[in-house]
Amino acid sequence: MIGAGAAPLPADLQGGRRPSGPFLRPAVGGFTLIEVLIAAVLLTAGLAVALQAIGSELSASTRAARRAAATALAADRLAVAAAEDVVTLAGQEPRGGLMYRWQVQTTPQGGDVDELTCTVEWSDAHGRQEVSLSRRIWAGGRP
Repeated sequence: MIGAGAAPLPADLQGGRRPSGPFLRPAVGGFTLIEVLIAAVLLTAGLAVALQAIGSELSASTRAARRAAATALAADRLAVAAAEDVVTLAGQEPRGGLMYRWQVQTTPQGGDVDELTCTVEWSDAHGRQEVSLSRRIWAGGRP
């Protein structure tokens, strides 16, 4: 029994509560510092993996878009070369922030058939890239 002359209890011991610190589980619900640090480390690792996956997907998407632009350019140049009845045609064209160089060549296949081949080249962070398309056409009156 506490006498009349006894010192009062500290505030954190009144009401049956235990003292708490950064490494002790508090008397009331919550997380310890160790639990919070482990959760932060796991969250950081998960975010790093997710960001790396997003980065590689964006890179693959960019490469695919550039290849699609080069393929469309090659198809367009083949159509022009077939319509204009030319033997060799070359040039360059900017698309999507890159400069694409293209060249159409005609190769006789025998008889009245020629093969038109358009090669499109460009350079990006992955080095020199290239797409080639070919089609055969009736040479008709071409010498």
